[in-house]
Amino acid sequence: MKLQGKITKEPLFKVTEGHHKTPRVLIVVADERVARIFKKTDAHLECVGEALPTHGSSHHKLKPHQKPTRNETENFTKDLCVWLEDAVKNDSFDRVILAADPKTLGAIRPRLHQSVQDRIAAEINKDLTKMNEAALQEELRKIVWF
Repeated sequence: MKLQGKITKEPLFKVTEGHHKTPRVLIVVADERVARIFKKTDAHLECVGEALPTHGSSHHKLKPHQKPTRNETENFTKDLCVWLEDAVKNDSFDRVILAADPKTLGAIRPRLHQSVQDRIAAEINKDLTKMNEAALQEELRKIVWF
């Protein structure tokens, strides 16, 4: 999995002394081609990065009508789950919201380490990857308290 964006250069959330007043919420919006990673800051979302598959065909090489192979999808979801587990080990977030199409969410669930499962605030069984940040935030408000 290849990460790009702010997430590669800086921590997800600024480190503070002691306990956090509000939970540090991470939002992962994924399909079989890409995972967009957001953090909740105050009352809005901030896109901090994007994860792309590195196994086999890459996101930018696929034509819109082409689907990744089953193996490529499995490798991508496995890598995403490992990244989330590492983020938990580094205490990078308190809660996570997972939003993915049914097939991708079904591939992610059994691969999630218990430490990540314990931090899931919500799972959204819907493809939201094409939405911009404002539309995504509005959609999340309809589904979960945000």
